[in-house]
Amino acid sequence: MSMARYPEGASVRDIVAAADMFNHAIPTHDEVEGAVCRLGTGGWLDLLKGRYRLTDTVPEEVRLWPSDFVSSAERLGKRLSPRVERSAEWSITAAEYAEALADYKAAPPSA
Repeated sequence: MSMARYPEGASVRDIVAAADMFNHAIPTHDEVEGAVCRLGTGGWLDLLKGRYRLTDTVPEEVRLWPSDFVSSAERLGKRLSPRVERSAEWSITAAEYAEALADYKAAPPSA
């Protein structure tokens, strides 16, 4: 979410890297696709040229992320349905995820 707010957006690799940084664990394909589907079907993401960007419909208090990470995460959870509505439009294939994961593992960000 935090990376998607930048003008260039976030790739699947960027999403994996950010999740690993915050959670100290690499998310599974299902977790990444579920998050993208929740945000996308909620109208909060645009996808352009393989990069995810936040839409203007994201509330300002959520956009403050990561300045107040815990509060922002709580606000995010209250605004989006906990149910993941799978959608072909927001699908991330296993091959796309595997490629992003391999790229991340080959060159993880420096600490």
